[in-house]
Amino acid sequence: MPGRTHCIAALLLALSILPVTCFALQKGDSFPDLSGQTLETEDFDFAQLKGHPFLLKIGTTWCPACKEQNTEITKISDILKAEKIRHIEVFVQESEQTVRRFLDKSNEKMPDIVLMDKGTIARSLNVFAIPRVLLVDKHFIVFSDTNPVDADFLKKSIQKMLTKN
Repeated sequence: MPGRTHCIAALLLALSILPVTCFALQKGDSFPDLSGQTLETEDFDFAQLKGHPFLLKIGTTWCPACKEQNTEITKISDILKAEKIRHIEVFVQESEQTVRRFLDKSNEKMPDIVLMDKGTIARSLNVFAIPRVLLVDKHFIVFSDTNPVDADFLKKSIQKMLTKN
């Protein structure tokens, strides 16, 4: 039954894609109450960002797409600075030493805040694919939640978010 085999293959493909698309935060959702630890081992609570927009990237040091995403974020670093949008980078399941070495060797703009995640933040945000990029407005409302995006998309999203607020 070749037709049945194709249906099963299509279903498996759909199920493999589902977690990436179904569990992302939706535009208009409230950003969840999360906390973590900085690279300097200080406690960090996202609630302290209320009233300030932020760009959150979740990834790793070894992921090629994550490195490319950093390049795209660096292209809009002037906009982030001018609009006072904090850039937060969350490294999932990485050692402090590995992250420090990665940041020291990087030619990209350094994030404003670097968080180390043993999986708590990633699980809370249902991260199934990296990099994951969230843009959150000053009211703590998710403006976008996407996988890799280019600088032009980020720039346009920031402009729309700022004109909406």
